[in-house]
Amino acid sequence: MGVALVPSSSVNGCPSGVSILPLDGTLPPWEVTIVWPEHGHGPIMERLLEVAGEFCRVDDA
Repeated sequence: MGVALVPSSSVNGCPSGVSILPLDGTLPPWEVTIVWPEHGHGPIMERLLEVAGEFCRVDDA
C-alpha cells in the first residue's frame, strides 16, 4: 500500500487495483528543486529551466 500525488492525466493509464482520488480545496505551494551537473548545461536543460520558470518562482541559492 502507498500514497502518491500524481497529475490528473494519470487516470488514463491507471493499473487495475489502483484508485485515483481528486484532492479538494486549494493546495499549498510545493518546493521543487532542479539539480544538474555544473558543466552539463546544454540546450535541453536550457529549455527545461525555461519551462519550469514559467510555472515556478525561482529563488537563487
